[in-house]
Amino acid sequence: MRARPVMRGLFEYLKAELSSKEFADRARMNEAAFSRKRKLSIKDIIGCLLSYRGKNIQKELDEYRISLNKCQVSRQAFSKARENIDPSAIRELSDKISIKIEESSVLQTYNGYRLIAIDGTYLHLPARKALKEHFGVFSKQNENDPVKALGVVAYDVLNKIVLWNDLYASKSCEKKIVFDAIRRIQQRKTTPNPLFLMDRGYPSYELLHTLQEQDLLYVMRVQESFLKEINAAEQQDQNVLIKRKHSATGVRVVNITLPSGKNEKLLTNLPDSFSVQDLYDLYAMRWGVETQYLHLKQRQELQCFSGHSVSAIYQDFYAAVLVENLCGICWVFQKTDLDRKMHRIYEYAPSVANILCNLKAVFFACFRSKYAFEHSIRALFDFRSFSRFAYQVRNDRSRMRPTYPHHILKKAF
Repeated sequence: MRARPVMRGLFEYLKAELSSKEFADRARMNEAAFSRKRKLSIKDIIGCLLSYRGKNIQKELDEYRISLNKCQVSRQAFSKARENIDPSAIRELSDKISIKIEESSVLQTYNGYRLIAIDGTYLHLPARKALKEHFGVFSKQNENDPVKALGVVAYDVLNKIVLWNDLYASKSCEKKIVFDAIRRIQQRKTTPNPLFLMDRGYPSYELLHTLQEQDLLYVMRVQESFLKEINAAEQQDQNVLIKRKHSATGVRVVNITLPSGKNEKLLTNLPDSFSVQDLYDLYAMRWGVETQYLHLKQRQELQCFSGHSVSAIYQDFYAAVLVENLCGICWVFQKTDLDRKMHRIYEYAPSVANILCNLKAVFFACFRSKYAFEHSIRALFDFRSFSRFAYQVRNDRSRMRPTYPHHILKKAF
């Protein structure tokens, strides 16, 4: 089975990186940090962050210590030691893992295009003064609102891979951040032929013109009130020329009537060979990035942060994205197995919660012994085991999103 050698190679690469002197030099905040042999090494701290699942940090440390036969460490010592680790080193490690996944897997495409959804989400942070000064609050009127950070990712919806991610202050402009995301995707040699999917918060004339100038394909939804040329396009499928003082950009505008009777306006530069239904289906695939945020927030319990400092927030976010990529490639392999072996009337999908639980065992076994590591990899892809947790996929479900009064939402946070 190809899944086992791929996962074995990813974890061996992860272990080698964490154990290397070059990574330790890049990860330490200053030359004096981790210069002597301590109870907690850089590998131990990052390993504990990767296996963290939202529980009490002392319980997580004890579980990590018992699994690897380490000395007992207090959460105070852990919190102090982690401040000497540069969060960008974890993000760099996450990027390398995503590239390894692309190089070692048979990637799915849509007519030869990689479907990349760019989207952001707000994370609720602990109410600490340092976090409030760094990330700010969401509301411009009420400074007593909860502290939030803006997380943005570029997500391959077909292959379940986070290709780029970063964390910003809550009041950052997503319309400016998207340019950085697109530039980073273009720099990746392992991501050819991208087709960008974006929600209605991102479109602007500058974005449309930039994508057209760089020959990058896109499908995006716009708000009910956008540019006057787009607002005036009422045909189901038509081409519109948007003129400005020193430039002009052609856009294909598609109007789709939803089952609820509401009109949805999509913009694209795909050729006419893509029908209106194709564009509707393409934009619907963007929902995969929303599901990915669901996994980060609920399955990994990302918002139950393991620390309350600024660097701890960044470390937890980047570590969670790295784990999400490993979980995604496991999900793809298990889904392929279910489709091939589970002969039932309905379609079934693997359980993300079960994969995350087994990945934690693989993390521990990877640093313990070769025999335990091989056993955990076999258990991760044991069909009789993971098929017990598979659930039925219910397609074409539609339900109106519930709306709650403002005072109830405010009380919840």
